[in-house]
Amino acid sequence: MAQLKQLVAESFEALIKEEKLPSPQSETEYTVTPPVKEEFGDFTTNAAMVRAKDFRLPPRKIAELLAEKLQSDPLIKSVEVAGPGFLNIKMLDTYWHEILAEIVENKENLTALYTHTDKPLKILVEFVSANPTGPMHFGHGRGAVVGDVIANLLKAYGHDVTKEYYINDAGNQMENLAKTTMVRYKQAVEGNFDNNECPEGGYLGDYLKEIAQELLEEDGGYKEHDLDWFREKAKEKILVIIKNTLEEMGISFDNWYSELSLYEDGKLDRALDELKESGVLYEKEGALWMNTSDLGDEKDRVVVKSDGEKTYFASDIVYHKEKMERGFDLLVNIWGADHHGYINRLKAALELVGYDRECLKISLVKLVNLKKGGEALKMSKRGDSFITINDVMEEVGKDAARFTFLTRSADSNLDFDLDLAVSKSKENPVYYTQYAFARLNSLFVKAEENELTIPENFSVKDLEPLKEEEEISLIKELNYYPDVIKKAAEKYEPHLLTYYILELSAKLHKFYYNHKVISEAKEVSVARLLLLHAVHAVLKDGLNLLGVAAPERM
Repeated sequence: MAQLKQLVAESFEALIKEEKLPSPQSETEYTVTPPVKEEFGDFTTNAAMVRAKDFRLPPRKIAELLAEKLQSDPLIKSVEVAGPGFLNIKMLDTYWHEILAEIVENKENLTALYTHTDKPLKILVEFVSANPTGPMHFGHGRGAVVGDVIANLLKAYGHDVTKEYYINDAGNQMENLAKTTMVRYKQAVEGNFDNNECPEGGYLGDYLKEIAQELLEEDGGYKEHDLDWFREKAKEKILVIIKNTLEEMGISFDNWYSELSLYEDGKLDRALDELKESGVLYEKEGALWMNTSDLGDEKDRVVVKSDGEKTYFASDIVYHKEKMERGFDLLVNIWGADHHGYINRLKAALELVGYDRECLKISLVKLVNLKKGGEALKMSKRGDSFITINDVMEEVGKDAARFTFLTRSADSNLDFDLDLAVSKSKENPVYYTQYAFARLNSLFVKAEENELTIPENFSVKDLEPLKEEEEISLIKELNYYPDVIKKAAEKYEPHLLTYYILELSAKLHKFYYNHKVISEAKEVSVARLLLLHAVHAVLKDGLNLLGVAAPERM
């Protein structure tokens, strides 16, 4: 679509040069997109309508001039003016053959075809950041995958991306973890784990019993330790569990940033003192406040309470300020949807400490409902038992877990059906997609057995036999791939890539059902093999960005 948009731009320039259009007063942005219905053509553009004010002419008049100019291009079959000034454009098959040839030429390195940003940024993507108070519960999985794929897309689009996990290892939840671990350690001596002895708000999962047993064995018997020791030991072992889980999900981080480090080296106190001296913070009723209401927040926020206790907001302000001081141009945070009300206050805080509020982008991830046998399963970290991501991956595998998390927009609720995720049917999206890829591998093996391979030095002429509706439809879908990467990266919406991969798989299956690839007509077979090698390359690249395996066979 970028190529056609450039052609429209050149047509405007030619019409101005020929004085058929006056010099524009402005340069209004227009779109070139696939039409809502295929019968309208291959592309549609609103260029004449949105640029009517630029040229001070009726949209329909501009559309007629533009249509006449575009019609002279040797790759355009027809241009129709529709409604108040839309242009519906149909391309000759040669256009699609040239598109396909470029994809095949770059099939080993499709990133060369992506619409790379002309403004590469240094971006920090922070996601998961679950409290180190227990194994990652299933609800964390969606945000983990969404964040990981957003980072993949931004990197593929040309940005310098760093992935960071913010360890929430300060505050009351860590005190409750330490107290519970101390109780479990003492109980481990006799092997009598009584929940009634645990503190209110403690963590009752079996994992702390196991950790207590490990600590007792490492000590070689019972020893006296203070709460700080239990806090650090429990955190250390839980972080190992979390890191192993993430590794099994195919997720790695460049940085692990401890919230506690802000307190231990005095960084937080120094930063708050500086903000107070600069007038960003003010005192009221013995507490320290930030006037975030001046910049879009519903009210001012307490940073330090009257008793001297620092709020979570205090560490968040300093942490995000420190992120920017590390030289990042853009901060991308992946949060649970329950943090929606926190967005304005943090953006306001960044603006108050001297940064553009738009340097912070936040993607919200809604809840996942886990189902099995048609019934919802309950999840709770504080209960005696809860469902972890590992539990789910053991049942459905990494690929099904990752793909399923991305089958809907992150800001929509998602039902994760365990039975569907393991089924071998077209209703299972990951199976449907991976089967499409494996099917192509089998076809290529069969082609080689029939001494049929694609030529090393092929040309557009080799693609001329591709004229069938399903063939051209597949090429059109391949043509959209760079634009999908661009849109998914710019909007932080990885599900757009999942939707695309499913649509490409559907068109491949339809083509495969209706057309014989290895036929008596060698030129047809070669052309179709070239087409399917392009599909194979795009599927492999897309699945790689999703962090999902592209299996050789199934």
